[in-house]
Amino acid sequence: MGAISRRGETEEFKKYFETKPSIISSKKIVIMTENDGTIDGGDVLYVPDSKDIFVGLSKRTNEKGIEFLKKTFPNCNVIPIQVKK
Repeated sequence: MGAISRRGETEEFKKYFETKPSIISSKKIVIMTENDGTIDGGDVLYVPDSKDIFVGLSKRTNEKGIEFLKKTFPNCNVIPIQVKK
């Protein structure tokens, strides 16, 4: 989570999805373990038809988080966008 106050939610989300196999079916849960990497869900937009992932580089999403997305989704185009406000 990008906001420090929300970082404890990661484990709760993981537990929830692990108990709902019909929701995740063939999908895999990936937890970012990179040092200091952050990604806020509100900064991410996935476009399935083009396999583009637009990511706002902001106070809550940093470059290490974006690099993690690139490694995790190598078949997608991860496109960082500088967010000023």
